[in-house]
Amino acid sequence: MNFCPETRARFRNDVNYMNEAMVMEWNRRVEPEDLVYLLGDVAFLPAQKAAEYMMRCNGTKILIEGNHDVKTLKDSTFRNCFKEIHKYHEIDYDGHKIVMFHYPISEWNQMHRGA
Repeated sequence: MNFCPETRARFRNDVNYMNEAMVMEWNRRVEPEDLVYLLGDVAFLPAQKAAEYMMRCNGTKILIEGNHDVKTLKDSTFRNCFKEIHKYHEIDYDGHKIVMFHYPISEWNQMHRGA
């Protein structure tokens, strides 16, 4: 809430309320059978608490590791919330190459060919 006060204002400075609302909103949009790619910085919580929230979120989750995930990923319970973990990941989806990375980059594989 400290990092994004404008977008988090609706949570009334109550972190527990915010976390619960995020799980509810996630599950309203994501079905249990959906595949979800998370582009890093999953949680600013201790690993066990972060794992509790992630386990309550629908879908099969693939993490593209962010700089703030390094510490929580040392915990096996948190790591096990994800089917896969990558630092950089490419997929082909519906005829398009999708390149996923946590950090902003100005060029990526196949960018000049529509990726």
